Amino acid sequence: MIRILQKKFVRNMSGIVSLSGVILFMTASAAGAPVGSFDDIKYWVGTGENSAALALDWDGHSGQDDSLTWGFRWDGTATGEDMLLAVLQSDPRLHAKLGGFGNQIAVFGIGYDASGDGQFDLDDGTLFDEFGIAQTSPADGSQPLNTSDWYSEGWFLGYWYHAIGSTTNAMIGEAPGEWLPGSGLSARTLSHGDWDSLAYKNTTDAVLAAASDLNAAEETTQPGDYNRNGQIDAGDFTLWRDRLGATELLPGFGADGDFNGVIENNDYDVWLAAFSGQSATQPNVPEPATGIILPWMVAILFFTYRRNET
Repeated sequence: MIRILQKKFVRNMSGIVSLSGVILFMTASAAGAPVGSFDDIKYWVGTGENSAALALDWDGHSGQDDSLTWGFRWDGTATGEDMLLAVLQSDPRLHAKLGGFGNQIAVFGIGYDASGDGQFDLDDGTLFDEFGIAQTSPADGSQPLNTSDWYSEGWFLGYWYHAIGSTTNAMIGEAPGEWLPGSGLSARTLSHGDWDSLAYKNTTDAVLAAASDLNAAEETTQPGDYNRNGQIDAGDFTLWRDRLGATELLPGFGADGDFNGVIENNDYDVWLAAFSGQSATQPNVPEPATGIILPWMVAILFFTYRRNET
């Protein structure tokens, strides 16, 4: 039976996860925003004096897979299940198949709208509720209709495993140097500075290794706000300029305003439209040459900084 928890988060879902686990192997396949400490985490949910991190890995048996990391804050007592619940509730790109076994909740599948198109559907016709959750029986083998999205599920052919980060000889907030078997998220009482992981592993894969190369999940934001500070300003332009030509981990990350995964002049147009109120398709809107800011653009940026200082 799935317990209903009322939490003050963006989403409110009925579901808590508890799984026994093994050590995970977590790496990323592309250069993105690496996570070496809490300071590198971009997407935080909850409020409070305590902080922990959750990493999800959709291909835990491979050294060529992708992983994303979220942060969780709370006061009082919280468990690993509370952290997963908060992340699932908050990030609209996440979807999950959950089921219950006695007092435990099991994860059958986790999906992520990696394409950034706002849609996530599976080939088995699963209907997700408004919280991105589907309560199902054990399942294996479903695939996302959009092949650019991420999804892994399993109960007989594979599993989502739980692991905890070793904080021995580590500063509070530093990413762990190794992962240890977890006792399950339901039984996991969090402490400030903890790191937890869920990774999908095939039952035929016997390789166990420590996690590495964690990447930060990006917080959803308004177009053009590339540094995620809640404002469309010169700082976003600077980020675009510095990343021009780079490939991001996922569409929409960093300064990728047009969601094609590459930082280019179109992303400048997205920022300019948001900054000035002009349409990105309006004629006579200049595109700056690589590394060059037009004189009128310098003037706008100067007065923007002066306005922010006063």
